[in-house]
Amino acid sequence: MNMHHPSGVQEAIAFLKLIDPIGRHHLDAFHPETNATEGRTFEPEAWDEIADWIRPRIGQRNLYFSVNEPKPGAPHKKLTKADIVAIRCVFVDADPHGDRDTARLELARRAEEVENGPLPATVSIDSGNGQQWFWKLGEKIGALTGGQWAEDQSRTLGRLFKGDAVQNIDRIMRLPGTVNLPTPKKLAKGLMGGMVRVTHSRGVTYTPETLAAYCAPTGPLERKETDAAVRTAMDDIDVDEAHSHGDFDALPDPLKARLVTAGARDGRLRGILDGTIDPPDDGSGSAWRAVLAAAMARHGFSAQDYANVVCAWPLGYPQHSGLDGLTLRVLSRDWGRCGAPASQDTTAERWFDGGAAPFSGEGGGLLFGISEPGQSRQEQIAWIDPTTWEGRAVVQREWEVDNLIPRREVTLLYGDGGIGKTLAAHQYATCAAAGVPWFGQNTRKARVMCFFCEDDADELHRRQVDINRSLGIEFGDLSDLRLVSRKHQDNFLMTLGRHGGELRLTEVWRQLLADAQGFGADVIILDTIADIFGGSEIDRVQVNYFVKTCLGGLAQGIGGSVMALGHPSQSGKIEGTSGSTAWNNAARSRLFLRYPKGVDRGDIRELEAKKLNYGPRGSLLKLRWKRGAFEVIGARMPAGATISVEVPRIDDTAEAAVAAAIMASPDERMSLARNSKYYAATVLRQRHPDLLEALTHNEVQEAVERLRQSGQLQETMIGRGEKSRSIKGLRILEALKVGHDREHSSIFS
Repeated sequence: MNMHHPSGVQEAIAFLKLIDPIGRHHLDAFHPETNATEGRTFEPEAWDEIADWIRPRIGQRNLYFSVNEPKPGAPHKKLTKADIVAIRCVFVDADPHGDRDTARLELARRAEEVENGPLPATVSIDSGNGQQWFWKLGEKIGALTGGQWAEDQSRTLGRLFKGDAVQNIDRIMRLPGTVNLPTPKKLAKGLMGGMVRVTHSRGVTYTPETLAAYCAPTGPLERKETDAAVRTAMDDIDVDEAHSHGDFDALPDPLKARLVTAGARDGRLRGILDGTIDPPDDGSGSAWRAVLAAAMARHGFSAQDYANVVCAWPLGYPQHSGLDGLTLRVLSRDWGRCGAPASQDTTAERWFDGGAAPFSGEGGGLLFGISEPGQSRQEQIAWIDPTTWEGRAVVQREWEVDNLIPRREVTLLYGDGGIGKTLAAHQYATCAAAGVPWFGQNTRKARVMCFFCEDDADELHRRQVDINRSLGIEFGDLSDLRLVSRKHQDNFLMTLGRHGGELRLTEVWRQLLADAQGFGADVIILDTIADIFGGSEIDRVQVNYFVKTCLGGLAQGIGGSVMALGHPSQSGKIEGTSGSTAWNNAARSRLFLRYPKGVDRGDIRELEAKKLNYGPRGSLLKLRWKRGAFEVIGARMPAGATISVEVPRIDDTAEAAVAAAIMASPDERMSLARNSKYYAATVLRQRHPDLLEALTHNEVQEAVERLRQSGQLQETMIGRGEKSRSIKGLRILEALKVGHDREHSSIFS
């Protein structure tokens, strides 16, 4: 059967756009007889690629889509919970059971209830053999913080509408527009399949609060524990005590001392705790907890000891519920099945494979050199064989802003306090969200989140009004922008441990990442570094680690870019640097906002690309502050860099301004000799500061010299002085290309 007609592909694409028009999508294809599987993750808005992938498989494979959004770089295979980054729907899957005719009538009745009841589904799908119902969220939520809620809410809806138990967030569902091809087992049951199609679609979306108000989310039904060892562990473990410790430092000192001693004797235990022994990870942490329970039991630790350590060590936390997921039942099953003496020789021990590294006796971590809780586990180095690139298309470099902000990298924006760097960053965020150029430069449209630590919400509102007025946009154009005021709050994203030592990512960092992933952010802006970095700005190692792990980790986590704002040190005010050279070396791009040379006040600023790894450095924009926002008045780009045709070149505007000043001074004594007290550049800046306020002395001087060399500027006699000596001034011989009329150059506006 081959039914890959164009309408099927179009219906599939239309459905995916309805579910999530701006996020990533993942599709799986299953052979109906062999069950051979192939999967593919697609970047946002890759509709042509998705259509090309679907087209040859319709009618040949059973096609499914991932209900929730995959993370950046998700694998091209069936996803797990760890691969899900954002929740976009809760859902129910209902298949007929029992007598086929009776079951289908009952299913039709339930469909009527879902589609026309007080909580109508956003989309209803006939899957060929059953029904699929989706309640779309108005705004996606991060899987780290919302995954457990989504599963519990889907579970409750499933019970309400008598659906199947398929609430897991990595669930895949039939893709509309494709064909449900029956497997041999389904054919034997009389299930013939058919077209998968959307039967009802509404524009309605929901919030978690609305869904919970209709039917409160609930966990799985409790079952009576029959394992004697587990029942014993439930009696031995005080879960409130285990949860009270929170981190390693809060564990009882005797327990910490015993862990140190045991780790010194047993490389396996040490390997488990520092993550170098890496059991299979499905996002639940259960495999790690199992091997830890077995190892601790061998050294005589109790069930309570185990519970205390697990709750203080995030490597074992369930990914989508964290510490709350370590219930009495979970901890007791871990210990009863893998840690109790009768269970020590279990499958859990076989993950070791005898491969733990011996304890070295040296270490600078919290516990015999182990990695800090919450850090990622050691991964194999992924070497690249260049021969595999033969014939492969080169991925073109992308920019958030051409020649200034590279995509998927960390950019640092420096400037003195009060210079306007927060305004410049806020203006960029607005331009990117609205899809308009930033200071005249080509700017990629993006979803942007701004983490402001210095201004309150009222100030953000006032500034946004000024920026909107400057750009000619409305608040309705800013659906892709999110702002937060974090003034007077703890905003550290990375801090030193309680007793010094290694740097740690904080819960604020994790919440920020989860929120950004849920929003589908392309860019995160952080203001300022002093508010978010709890380490030493002059320590090279700490700075490098912060930029690459904390800021770079955010960029990697969203598959996008991060801009962090900072103040230059006293010694770095000229070049826009701060503390250690690692700030400059670790970031891929560094921008510097300053007053023009020799000026420390006024409305003119200069924004210069002081470092750009993937393009020519030295791009410079001249800006003017006007009515609460910056406007660009000129640009200078190095060779090889592009410049927007709408932005005049600084050299052109400088020549136009100098020409206008000279024409406004027909009787002014001036000379082209640089050693003269009547040197033109000096006299013009004194007489016409209004015309030349945007230019430095050097820029005026260079403009005068270019005009002289081009033959457009000449000395002329304007009178005679004592002893009939001639007095010279200057005149413009021919019109400048740029034009010297004020109306023709934004430098005068």
